[in-house]
Amino acid sequence: MNDFLQALQETSIRVSSMEVVLQLALLALAMVFRAFRIGMLAAYLFSLRWGWQFFETRLGSDDLVFRYGYLLCGGTILVLGIIGMLHQRGEG
Repeated sequence: MNDFLQALQETSIRVSSMEVVLQLALLALAMVFRAFRIGMLAAYLFSLRWGWQFFETRLGSDDLVFRYGYLLCGGTILVLGIIGMLHQRGEG
């Protein structure tokens, strides 16, 4: 656990300003049009990309187990999120 906390303190992530502007615009549009679920998915995809960059700098790009595991977990959560968005809530 201490290694992970140390990695968080020492690692810097570079995100292009275009990505940040796009993310803010998507979230602002989602809030204006009251599409909160779409805004949540946009925020999730942005944080998934940040996580990818963080772990890629820490583990390197040669670790295939990391790549497949991260993509599998991220894709699974994304699919479950979309299914949850499409599911209609019952009244009551």
